[in-house]
Amino acid sequence: MYHEGVASNRLAILSRHLCAEHQGSVWAGVPQAPADAILGITEAFKGDNDSGKLNLGVGAYRTEEGQPLVLSAVRQAEQRLVADSSRTKEYQPMGGNSTFCQLSRRLAFGDGCPASAAGRIATVQTLSGTGALRVGADFLKRHYAVKVVYLPDPTWANHGNIFGSSVGLEVRKYRYFNSQTRGLDYQGLLS
Repeated sequence: MYHEGVASNRLAILSRHLCAEHQGSVWAGVPQAPADAILGITEAFKGDNDSGKLNLGVGAYRTEEGQPLVLSAVRQAEQRLVADSSRTKEYQPMGGNSTFCQLSRRLAFGDGCPASAAGRIATVQTLSGTGALRVGADFLKRHYAVKVVYLPDPTWANHGNIFGSSVGLEVRKYRYFNSQTRGLDYQGLLS
């Protein structure tokens, strides 16, 4: 009985802190993040009535109707994973699944990579691309004398936040895309 009363009281306190009438005071000091330029391309795409339009924003496969396309190979892999009764939901080690890391390294660098054979390439599994950037940024900040990081322009808005405000590195940008030619901005890369 005592535990039920304590839990109920804690839930009531938490509810008061998070309820709509208090959210203004709780969240008032949190600034809205700036709009993401790359996601803005998708919004412009949605608003365009041209039947020949192409969405060049987020790099995801789409059907003719513009819906996310899940490749048949991905569906087959998912089905194999679900059907495998030997698989568990156990946590992975800190560096991730070692087989996944080894095969990813092989895919990225090839079978004959001397640096890989010499053990000079470290591979870790992360939650996502954004998670990988955060792990990498923290690693650079903690273990190297890195003070400045160069990011392409344009890039995802959260990339600058990860390296800059979250980790504390100075973010500088370099150009790589020439919107006039829709090609490589060679001079931008050199400057």
